[in-house]
Amino acid sequence: MTTIVQPGLLRSDAVSLTNFSENVPRVTAQRVYDVRNGAQQDDWRQGVKNLQRVVRDAEADGQPLRAMGTAWSFSPCAMTDGYAVNVLSLSRVLQVWSAGDLEDPSELGAVVLAQAGARVGALNDFLMTKARSLRTMGGRGGQTIGGAALTGSHGSQIDQRPIPDQIRGVHLIGKGGESLWIEAASRPLVTAAWAQREGMELVRDDDLLNAVVVSVGCLGLVHAVAIETVDGFNLDFHRVRKKLDPELRALMESLDFGAGYPLPGGTGRPYHFEVVINPYAVDASDGVSLTVCWKKAFQVPPPPPGGGSIQPGAAVGDLLAALAGLAPGAVPSTLQLLLNQQYPPKQVNAPFAVVFPRNVPIGFKPLAAELALPVAQAGRALDAILDEIDASRAQHHYAYPGLVSFRYSQATRALIGMAQFEPTVTIEFPCMSGVNGTADFFRRLFLRLDGAGVDYRRHWGQINFLTAGRVASDYGAGLTKWKAKRADLLGPSAALFRNPFTDATGLTA
Repeated sequence: MTTIVQPGLLRSDAVSLTNFSENVPRVTAQRVYDVRNGAQQDDWRQGVKNLQRVVRDAEADGQPLRAMGTAWSFSPCAMTDGYAVNVLSLSRVLQVWSAGDLEDPSELGAVVLAQAGARVGALNDFLMTKARSLRTMGGRGGQTIGGAALTGSHGSQIDQRPIPDQIRGVHLIGKGGESLWIEAASRPLVTAAWAQREGMELVRDDDLLNAVVVSVGCLGLVHAVAIETVDGFNLDFHRVRKKLDPELRALMESLDFGAGYPLPGGTGRPYHFEVVINPYAVDASDGVSLTVCWKKAFQVPPPPPGGGSIQPGAAVGDLLAALAGLAPGAVPSTLQLLLNQQYPPKQVNAPFAVVFPRNVPIGFKPLAAELALPVAQAGRALDAILDEIDASRAQHHYAYPGLVSFRYSQATRALIGMAQFEPTVTIEFPCMSGVNGTADFFRRLFLRLDGAGVDYRRHWGQINFLTAGRVASDYGAGLTKWKAKRADLLGPSAALFRNPFTDATGLTA
């Protein structure tokens, strides 16, 4: 039964929850709130009041509180048996500033305020109409901007910092429903007069901003984030099939684009560099899909004949959907055929909003783990990964049902963001949900990487099996500072924004 609590705020009791891929155990949330921008979705200030009401209800009832968007995370970081908040309807790009509301009036239009439930693809669409762009994004636009940032999603452009590093300010609803605007003291964004007019307490603190942008929902409910954008540009997208030869491996662990490796579409240092490997065909002439994007002048292309869309980034999803119909034993012999079908050479010149898919996958349930490590260790990590895939087949009769993807970024400023290295390579394992043995495979893989001496961090929102001890060793002084900022911010109310996952990983225990 759904109850209207106040305009734009709905409540349902005893709701069964799981994530998008249904790979985490179902829990029954005592209460789920659906938060909207007023009854007609046209009043963002009412949306703020609704978030404040939710926090006060949870605090009064002594219930832990978690926010959920698309529930894209493959870890249980958004699950709760307390009170859950569905923020998907808080999805507007808010045009609420005039030049006088910003410390630097020239930033009007360059920094945009997006509600946490806005999908990355919708934000890309909005920016494209303004001839603006994000600096970086992941491979798909279906995630919410709040969820992508708060779990530390990295982006995939080699000389750009991850998604959380594009955030200049955060509107946070904290203990007692307090309304906080958090930004860096070193780069102030809004004026004190604007924050006061909107009923927000202005907090300028670099470390607190670096804590909240990757906070896994543990510092409060994020209503909106201010995102720094750049002039619009196109990606001249080239995807070709290659062999995983020594020259390509050398490039993957050096990013030395002056060494003469032939890249499709240009020479020199590209904007985006990605290597997707079929682990069962590493010696084949076409066992690797190499994607290179060059930054070009902004120009929106016309739609292709007959309608449709240009979405080369959707190929992983199409391939995994095709894998879903296979028996596990057929994966090694069939994966290359599917790679040939779904990853043909392709070239597109278009903005982010056109190049990458806007929505979540349809027709299959994805799953993934993702690691961040120093670029110089990419080769060592790849050897360990391939060894574990081979050993799993021989010793455990398990065929890993997916690919191995290498993407690159610069280090994050976020205190507990995964991209801790300058530069960082992120290795993702896009595969299918629902295959027996996958969880054990990733456990063995992490142990093998440890044994190989690889220094890596794990994505908060993907399969990770993190423990409090591992998190402490991974983040050290950054975690200590993060915890101190959380304690200062929440005080005795710290137990409000937590769940079993954040307790087990030592963030909130």
